[in-house]
Formats: sequence, structure tokens, C-alpha cells
Amino acid sequence: MHPLSQSPHTVISATHMTPSLVRVTISLPAPDQSLSSLNFDLGLGDFVRLSTPHTKYLKARAYSPTSAPSREGSFDITVKVYPDGVMSRAIGALKPGDTVNVLGPLPVPWLTKKRSLAHTHAGFLAMGIGITEILQLARSELCDPLIQTATLLWVVRGAEDCEWCYGELEEIAKGSGGRFQWAVHMTRDKGRPTADSLREAFKSGAAETAVLCVGTKQMMSSGYTMFAAAGFKKKLLRFGFRSPLGRRSSPMVADNKKRPINSV
Repeated sequence: MHPLSQSPHTVISATHMTPSLVRVTISLPAPDQSLSSLNFDLGLGDFVRLSTPHTKYLKARAYSPTSAPSREGSFDITVKVYPDGVMSRAIGALKPGDTVNVLGPLPVPWLTKKRSLAHTHAGFLAMGIGITEILQLARSELCDPLIQTATLLWVVRGAEDCEWCYGELEEIAKGSGGRFQWAVHMTRDKGRPTADSLREAFKSGAAETAVLCVGTKQMMSSGYTMFAAAGFKKKLLRFGFRSPLGRRSSPMVADNKKRPINSV
């Protein structure tokens, strides 16, 4: 039985961060519960499947929670609303007091059981709405005391696409003890990123840095090609397994397979 499957969950708030981006806060079963206490491991990619009463005929869609897993009483999802996206438009129309059906935690099914690459520096390349997943991965990576730095380069079209997330990025940076740095690459001003852009952003050095791209399949393929051209050979492969108690032994998640990106 999944902890988030027994009853409809109430929408606490629905905030439009931009005209096409909405952050929905959803209640947990009890005010003293958190995603962590409900056995979610967001650093390993656990996600939820969500549907609304108005979209029962649609298959529930996968979303990665974007709030801190320790927060009690509620969690957030951040969804990009597409003009032709039936589910995303339904989520974008939610109001406080509405109910949604939530199932979770759901693990990424193709994770393997070993972590094969040791690294001391992590590099994240987030494309567009892929930032919602990177937030959790960066938090997880920084829990490892062996990680000296975690650096994020976020690729967006313009300022209107990224300002909504600055507060969360600054919060992660503040809690990292100086180990987390981030920058935004705006394609409207700078064009698409290049291998030189990545070398400039990830100054820890290619040999010591394992990298991770999050975005569409095409974006990730392009990102890893640029990283290879820039001399970065290690991919940030995240691995883990469930213990007999149902908890994973390490906060890890996989890199470039079919992931629950919040863009439905």
C-alpha cells in the first residue's frame, strides 16, 4: 500500500510563478507527516502519479515533488502548463480547496544496485523545467560529505523563465556551507551553451567532476555531447537499493533514462 493512495488530497495553494508555470501545494495525510516520513527518497528519484477529478479518463501523470522532503503537512509540485496539455492545463486551473488523487512514493524502476563512479565534484546541467528535479538531486548530493562542490548551470530562454526559482536556489546555497554554486544561461542573450560555456561554469575540473543533464531526451543527448567535448568523462550515475525495511541505503538517483520530468 502506498502512503499517498488512500484518499483524495486537498490543494492548499496554486501559485502561478509565470504565465505558463504553476506551483501547487498539496496536503499530506497528517499535519506532522513529511515526504521523508512517508518513505520518499527524492534524491533517488521517487515521484508521484497525480490526476484530478476532471481528468479521470486520462492516465495519471508522473511528477517529481519540488519541496524539501522534510517539510511537514504538505508538498509541492511545479508544472509547466502547455496549450495542448490536457493534464497540465487541468493542474494549472486548480484552486485552493480542490482535491487531487495522488499515488506515491513510486521508485524509478530501472535503477541498479551499485554506484560505479567515485567523484568529489558534481555538475548539473538543467534545461528549462528540468530544474524542478535538479533541486532535489542537488540537495541529495550535498548530503554526501565527500562532495566538495556541486555546481548548477540552468539553461532558459530569458529572465521570465527563471526568476521564480531564485529563492530555492539561494536556500540550497545558504545551507551548503559554500559548496553549492549556480548560474543561469539565457539563450535569448547568449545563444545555446557550448563546450566552452560548460568549461567556464564547471571550474572544478573535468577529471574530478561527474555530471548530470536533466531535460528532454534530445536536450540531454546534446548536453552530454557538449560535456564530452569539454573533457568531462564521468556521468553522475545515481544508484541505490531498498533495504529490508523499505528504505534505500543511499540517496541516489539515475541519470538519463525515462525520468518523471514535470512537463506533461
